[in-house]
Amino acid sequence: MKQVIQNYDGLYGEQHAVILPDFVQIERIETRSFQHKWVIKPHIHTQLFQLFCVETGNGTVWSDAGEIPFCGPCLLLFPENTLHGLRYEVETTGFVLTISASFIDELTTKIPAISLETTQNQAISLQQQPAWFAYLTTLLNRLSDETADTLLGRAFVVQALLAALLTDVFRYVKQQIKPDFAQKNRRLTILRLFQKSIRHSRDPQKNIAHYADEQHITAVHLNRVCRDLMQKSAMQVVYDYFLTEARNYLIHSDYTVAEVAYRLNFTDPAYFSRLFKKQTGSTPKAFRQANQVGC
Repeated sequence: MKQVIQNYDGLYGEQHAVILPDFVQIERIETRSFQHKWVIKPHIHTQLFQLFCVETGNGTVWSDAGEIPFCGPCLLLFPENTLHGLRYEVETTGFVLTISASFIDELTTKIPAISLETTQNQAISLQQQPAWFAYLTTLLNRLSDETADTLLGRAFVVQALLAALLTDVFRYVKQQIKPDFAQKNRRLTILRLFQKSIRHSRDPQKNIAHYADEQHITAVHLNRVCRDLMQKSAMQVVYDYFLTEARNYLIHSDYTVAEVAYRLNFTDPAYFSRLFKKQTGSTPKAFRQANQVGC
């Protein structure tokens, strides 16, 4: 039997949902990874952002975009609703910070300039930044102490530490972007907000004009941005989001085609199958048979 892709409303391996929008949790990498023999199977976190601060050790991130190797010291960033898994070298150490994605939205709304123009998993090497990495681990240690205590003003201090940590991380990541890439900032912001709306709406039948209205631009403008940056129409960007999820379910789960369609919020499984075939050249059933993985 194939393994079902786990979509957690909380932490990996736990079935209870977290309390949103104020969820903050920090733990050592080695705590949970040791329990799972240093392999975290591919999964998705609903409405949660994760930052891994790897101190020592190395490994591989699995994602729908392929494998990403990492070696400490480094940072691993996993936005909400992104498929990811990890294989660690035994005895890898560091921190895992998990917070409500709504906190990221709130922070980047207040400071738009630090907003990351990506919804993909990232591995950021810090081997050439030992002093800055030490500063980050100091913040994480303080954050760990604060979340474990019940001192007066705890919530305020936690929010302040999170804001300082994430602002510094996002600023650093943006500094790695080439100048010619940064000049596309306005169009990238439009694309990022469009992709964010696709994830939050989870409505495969939502009209492109509605997405454009949310940003007070025209559908023509939104299409132009998508073609400039992704060489795709806006509608194709929407289709790609749902088809990527569909492929993951078809390959890694035993859900029927109809169940996959309903999980992706298609009200008509037949329409989902027709769209899948039109976009991929094969039916969902044929795609699954051609991409069977080991039991």
